[in-house]
Amino acid sequence: AKAAERVAPEARTALAILVEAVRFKTQIPALDRLLHGGLPCAVTEVVGPAGAGKTQLCFTSAAAATRAGVGEVVWIDSEGAFRPERLREVIQASRAAMGLDPAGFWEQLQRVRVVVGESLEDVHSHVQTVHNMTVGSVVLCIVDSVAAVARVVGEVAA
Repeated sequence: AKAAERVAPEARTALAILVEAVRFKTQIPALDRLLHGGLPCAVTEVVGPAGAGKTQLCFTSAAAATRAGVGEVVWIDSEGAFRPERLREVIQASRAAMGLDPAGFWEQLQRVRVVVGESLEDVHSHVQTVHNMTVGSVVLCIVDSVAAVARVVGEVAA
């Protein structure tokens, strides 16, 4: 029976897979509940119209990831949208909400590495570099945004 399970494993529902995945808590309680405990620790694409809060979710996730102090966040910025001032505000607010000293934001900001990816090749190279880094040294990799470099590729082809 065990050999048969390995050769032809029983099908599982998408919900079962979603619930079993290791989670990264966004620190947004309502969103974490909707996602059954947070974002899956895997490639996750966040889509929506301009102004929907995609970059804000990235800032909040970066703040949550750096608070534990166990690794770094790599932010690949392809649109020039990264604003260190905004990240500082989000970190300070989240620290204050948790009863932590808001002045501790400096240590968290030092754990966010920002690189520019102006083309699809740049973004791919940066992601490959992150992939090859020591396990645990990078706890979150944000690409903001894949759509921006894909649009450039589409415009060049047109």
